[in-house]
Amino acid sequence: MSDMIIRDPNTMKKFASEIDEYCNAMKGVCIELKSHLSTAVPKMKDEQSKKALKKIEILSTELISGLPEALTAAEKLRKSAKFLEEIQSISI
Repeated sequence: MSDMIIRDPNTMKKFASEIDEYCNAMKGVCIELKSHLSTAVPKMKDEQSKKALKKIEILSTELISGLPEALTAAEKLRKSAKFLEEIQSISI
């Protein structure tokens, strides 16, 4: 993972929203994929195909399990953006 520096609170909030959208879309796609895989497995005749589908199912499960970390990052971005907005509003 590479480091990113964002100093604008609006950009931080926008990026956090994009993370949320990505996570929701990814979760939906993975759930739908797993649903389709479960109906496809019984139709597979050879073990090689069944193993390939199982690997895809495992990958989609791993993708879903990693989403809470991304959502936590989005929440931290929102908190940081709020903090930056408060600091920028201080007049000296």
